[in-house]
Amino acid sequence: MPDVIGSDGSQQCHSAARWAPFSATDRLINNTSLNLPEKVADELAVASREANQSLEAFAEKLLRWALTVRKLRDARSKLVRYGEAAGFKNDDDVFDTVS
Repeated sequence: MPDVIGSDGSQQCHSAARWAPFSATDRLINNTSLNLPEKVADELAVASREANQSLEAFAEKLLRWALTVRKLRDARSKLVRYGEAAGFKNDDDVFDTVS
C-alpha cells in the first residue's frame, strides 16, 4: 500500500511483514501501520523511489537491517564481558590475537 493520510492529517506508512514459520506455503502476514513525521515519510518515499523499490519493500529492508544491527550490538555487549574476563582491553587486543 502507498502512503496514506490519517484522519488526523498525519502521514502513515503501511507495511506487511512476511515470514514463514512452518513452510513456504504457510505464510503469516502481519499488517503494521506506522505514524511517521511528515519529513521522515517524505524522505522514506524519496529513498524508496531512488532505490526503485516499493515503499513497503524498502521500509521492510530498512527495518530488517536495523533489527540485525540491534541483535549484533546486543551480542557484542554480551561478548565484551567474556573478553574482559579473558584479559582483552579493547577491540585491537582481539584483532591482534586473531591475526
